[in-house]
Amino acid sequence: MASNFTASTLLDYPGTLPHVHVIPYGFPTVSKERSNARVSRSHPLRILFVGKLSQQKGIADLIQAADNLGQKVELTLVGRKAVPDCKALNAAVKRHTWIPSIPNHEVIELMRDHDVFVFPSLFDGYGMVVSEAMSQGTPVIASNRCAGPDLINHGENGWLVEAGDPVAIQNTIEELLARPEQVVACGKAARETARLRPWEVYGLELAEAVKRALKIEVLKKAQ
Repeated sequence: MASNFTASTLLDYPGTLPHVHVIPYGFPTVSKERSNARVSRSHPLRILFVGKLSQQKGIADLIQAADNLGQKVELTLVGRKAVPDCKALNAAVKRHTWIPSIPNHEVIELMRDHDVFVFPSLFDGYGMVVSEAMSQGTPVIASNRCAGPDLINHGENGWLVEAGDPVAIQNTIEELLARPEQVVACGKAARETARLRPWEVYGLELAEAVKRALKIEVLKKAQ
């Protein structure tokens, strides 16, 4: 499994399961040092979301938080609408910056150009955009129903919030508006987290887990 959240979904399985290994994926190539010159109390906090614009991804919770904060934030949404004729969503994308689709390298550039990435998903097996943002030195506010808890130490290299709680998202952003130095510090820590876990580390851990599993099977057959 790539996240503890995914593993937790198996707890209600009525049968007997083998041992579950949780091995988070690796991070993309880490970016060069970035400038955080605009992160200050005198500028709106630039917030980015990338993913399908659906409530499965918690989009309504993020939009509600951003709307409540008004001109204190600048929200950019990247992704296609899950429902093309949703009146509330249609109105929301007009209030904020909406980009239906762009290539991945442009997404990475947007991540470097924003202060904070928000991933408020209600349920997500992993969330590769979280690791992509962190690799660019962009700290992430992630829900507890994705790989966020496996990658983020709250207040150190990002922030964790309860899924489905727009107030928690808003309160976290308000804390960052009051203490913008946290954005800079957590961004640097997020980048360091990514540097220490490239895909090569994931590959080694996966290979080791497979070896252990095979060894256990051999021992069982020998008994």
